Amino acid sequence: MRSSSSVWMIRSWRPRPPGCSEMWLYVEPMDAVVVEVSADGRVRYAAAGGEAAAEKGGEWTTPTLQERRAILYAAEKESEALAELLDILDPTRSPT
Repeated sequence: MRSSSSVWMIRSWRPRPPGCSEMWLYVEPMDAVVVEVSADGRVRYAAAGGEAAAEKGGEWTTPTLQERRAILYAAEKESEALAELLDILDPTRSPT
């Protein structure tokens, strides 16, 4: 099993505005945690202390090209790790 320093993406049970997706995704190159993404590509980061920026009134920000690439890379790595987790825990499911 692969060891990951990243935090697994966890969907929140709380209602959120349409077009927004809430998660916890650690982006190592930025040393930041993405907690919410809007349909137009803006993001919110976790506030200090690990609380969601949305809960602390954090500002939406449009990531730079470099930040977008780092976020996409982290998301792809976590997607691979989650697929591996699903394969291990549910070997009867069809492969992706």
